[in-house]
Amino acid sequence: MPRRKSAVKDHRSCRVVRRDRDDVLTIYIEGVQVLLDDILISGSSQAEHWTRVYAVLQCLKEAGLRLKSEKCIFEANEVVFLGHKISPEGISPTEDKVQAIRKAPAPQNKAELQAFLGLVNFYNRFVPNRADVLAPLYQLLKDNASWKWGTEQKNALQRIKESLSSSISLAHYDSNRPLAISCDASSIGIGAVLEHISADGTHEPIYFASRVLQPSEQKYAQVDREGLAIVFAVQKSRCFVSGRKFTIFTDYKPLLGLL
Repeated sequence: MPRRKSAVKDHRSCRVVRRDRDDVLTIYIEGVQVLLDDILISGSSQAEHWTRVYAVLQCLKEAGLRLKSEKCIFEANEVVFLGHKISPEGISPTEDKVQAIRKAPAPQNKAELQAFLGLVNFYNRFVPNRADVLAPLYQLLKDNASWKWGTEQKNALQRIKESLSSSISLAHYDSNRPLAISCDASSIGIGAVLEHISADGTHEPIYFASRVLQPSEQKYAQVDREGLAIVFAVQKSRCFVSGRKFTIFTDYKPLLGLL
């Protein structure tokens, strides 16, 4: 799987840890992701990919573990891993999960709403302005809120389904490409998108982030809410922007004098 280039660490950086009566496999190799018994190996070239595959196989051998050949997929340009479709072009939700959300009926109570939101929030990085879109639904989950499924909730349910149905593939992060963060704020929430800037000036989203404003934050002046959106965006993107140059975009001109 084409990803950013990086050196392979010592293949002996592998261990099996006993945790809560289960064996947990950990592999410390660049480009390798492990969750329980699922292992995803990536590389920016075929040679790098196979170097990492051999390192992982050596790891497993030293740990006394075996793989079932019928459960292995090698040299795939596209794989499904943890509910996401991963390809050289980027990452996107799997079609079956999107269809499950689209076909989900309107919740009839708080428990059903919480279950639906749990499914939706698994893909929150793909939804622009998610906090604003879902605000009418979260209102029903407040401790003192009575259950009242009205027009606002129906519209919010339809909007989130449409957003996920039309969600685009998110780009892989590349440390060698120009990076930007676009921020925005409303009276309800703040949002941001981490993006790569292409040579032609187009923006390729890496992920979206948003949250609902606290009651005290909703009383902020607009300039303060816009500033809060920038702080939120940089904090959410810290692992990507730390130690490198990036550009912040805001549509609120009065804020420029404070930056």
